[in-house]
Amino acid sequence: MNWYDTIEEPIRPLVKLLRDNGYNTFTSCGHNMWVGIRWEQYVCPVDGFLEGLKHLLKNNGYDNYRIFCEIFHKGNGEHIEQAEVIICLPREDGYYSIAIFKQFNFSVANLKTKE
Repeated sequence: MNWYDTIEEPIRPLVKLLRDNGYNTFTSCGHNMWVGIRWEQYVCPVDGFLEGLKHLLKNNGYDNYRIFCEIFHKGNGEHIEQAEVIICLPREDGYYSIAIFKQFNFSVANLKTKE
């Protein structure tokens, strides 16, 4: 069994696209339609990371999505910057489920995609 088979079907193609292009996904949810990505400073500046992500999504047919980014500054002798990025796709009911990760305790909020 391929480990991609363990990912819920509706979100699986996006997870595969991200992983195949070097993005470190760490969580996903097929029924709420979101994927979490971790970014570390040594990869590239965060603005370049987000710009590359936007182009990857657009170039692969994703034109209706939301990206949320939370940046962490840590320090224990050296400054390390890390971000958790959540990509949300609209669910079948017209809402986005926005997962907010705070040190691995997360909540889900719903935003309507249309008025």
